[in-house]
Amino acid sequence: MSLYYRGTEIREIDDALYAAWVAAGNPKAADWQPLPAQPAHDKNTHAVRWDGAQWVVEAIPIEQMQAQVGAAVQSMIDAVCTSGVPYFRDIFSARGYVNDPNPAYHARAVALRDWSSSVWTALDEIQADVMAGNRPPPTLPELLEELPQPPA
Repeated sequence: MSLYYRGTEIREIDDALYAAWVAAGNPKAADWQPLPAQPAHDKNTHAVRWDGAQWVVEAIPIEQMQAQVGAAVQSMIDAVCTSGVPYFRDIFSARGYVNDPNPAYHARAVALRDWSSSVWTALDEIQADVMAGNRPPPTLPELLEELPQPPA
């Protein structure tokens, strides 16, 4: 199976079937061409699209990158909040337990709230450094590793 294109349409076609079409002189086979490999590009900062004739590499808008990173960080925070504590659905429900009469719930909620705040503060600092040109944008795995680690 390989990718073939006809204008902007891309399909996965069985190579043996395609070869049989060509050998049989099927006129529709001439419409389809093997899709060239995508050009090398940094997938963290650039997207690639087929325009019907060639691959086009475009910078991902900063707003889109920020939204993707923000969603990934929020998901990571929420996952930490729900791990091992079934009554915390996300960071927002965890914060609801601050000042809870149960000291264990209160302590966990405060720790998660403070950690979440430190994560977003660190993310703001990293973003400022990237925007100022002081460092290249990290990959998402690099970024998540660089953020403050969750409380025990």
